[in-house]
Amino acid sequence: MDLIASPHPTHNAWLLKSALAPHMAAFNAHLSHGRYAAVTTTNYISCLAHFALWMKQEDLAVASLDEHAVDRFLRNHLPGCECPSPVSREHSDLRAALGHLLKVLREQSVIANIPAPTGYIAEELRRYDAHMCNARGLSTGTRSGYLRIVQRFLRHHFVECPVVIAELTSADVRQFIAVQLGLVDTISNASALSSALRTYLRSEASG
Repeated sequence: MDLIASPHPTHNAWLLKSALAPHMAAFNAHLSHGRYAAVTTTNYISCLAHFALWMKQEDLAVASLDEHAVDRFLRNHLPGCECPSPVSREHSDLRAALGHLLKVLREQSVIANIPAPTGYIAEELRRYDAHMCNARGLSTGTRSGYLRIVQRFLRHHFVECPVVIAELTSADVRQFIAVQLGLVDTISNASALSSALRTYLRSEASG
């Protein structure tokens, strides 16, 4: 059974022997519905193969997966990863793929839902997501990636107070980007940060 059109055979084997195997059809359907490019789908499948290998090493059941498990994988396992080739070690791809996995598992009622966020930042993110969907027509995948970045940006400057973008300066934006690149200094991360913040700030200017 093939998980996608042309995955790496080793990734395919790891996944088919893993606890994630019963959920791969739903995962692929989720990406297809979100209009993800074939190359992105292939990358995300590779990421899940690495995560499935780690789950086996840690003896983790699918029902125990949540954001804390993903954080353990990214923060504790990935920096010193000694898993055999060919595993994906691109932090941004892994985080994105695993975010989609948790969403699919929740849609299938395999793991518990998390309460809907509330507060100033949550409201601002809902407004921004509606703008990206209705005014810009951006795909689900693009919107999801942008929302994660903008959420971090807003949390960097606003905690328990209203979001007032007019209070921010270009220096604030540059500082946030510098902090994020200090954590993951890659060209792909720099491009994602720039695109997300540019789109968000333009939405504020037009709103």
